Amino acid sequence: MVFFAIVLLVIAVNLEKQAKYFEENKLYGKAEVVGYDRSNQSNWYTLLVSLPQLNDGKIYNCTAGKINISKYPKGTIVDVLYAPKKIGGINIIEVHLCENQPADNRKIGQGIKYLVFTMLIIAAILVVAGFIIIIF
Repeated sequence: MVFFAIVLLVIAVNLEKQAKYFEENKLYGKAEVVGYDRSNQSNWYTLLVSLPQLNDGKIYNCTAGKINISKYPKGTIVDVLYAPKKIGGINIIEVHLCENQPADNRKIGQGIKYLVFTMLIIAAILVVAGFIIIIF
């Protein structure tokens, strides 16, 4: 139980760190919808957008809450928040749709931390109960 709690704690800290970095480095901008990406065997879509202000000709995933793609036909200009970041030494741009932002990683991380602390308390109670049973 302690092992899983430690793994979850690492995940929670990482999620909070990512959220903090995005919040500190976010920029406002406009993006043009150029397509859609759908998760396998689901109805969950991600917008594929280009950021004209970057003038790099690249296409980025624009994360959002659940979206209705009919509201965002190709060529639509949308307001976005974006921040550059590095993953494994590769420079990428994290893009979020302003009007329908994805789940807040900071809140998710805090929720996982509460779960971790609950797991550690339960593990401590079980250890104490085990010692009490062994002693008596």
